[in-house]
Amino acid sequence: MTLIARGESAVLHGGEYARRVVIKDFRYTPEGLRYELEPESAGTRLFARAGAVSPFDGDTRLVRYNVMTGDEQALEASEPPRPRGDADAARSSAP
Repeated sequence: MTLIARGESAVLHGGEYARRVVIKDFRYTPEGLRYELEPESAGTRLFARAGAVSPFDGDTRLVRYNVMTGDEQALEASEPPRPRGDADAARSSAP
């Protein structure tokens, strides 16, 4: 799956607002993928659903992440990102 790399800026969408955030980490949870965001104040932790966070087109570095192994690989600049859930799409189109 394609994710925003750690340390990169992104946009957090929340209903009536959108604001700039920095990705601190990401993890796969029973509720789905979550990004941990840099907190606004010390001593707090901020998490967001992956679907609520978007990269800045052409400016945010992306990685490919293997949920099963935890391996990640930098996405080449010339390589277009695949949409989230690309593994499911690939499986359903396989012969």
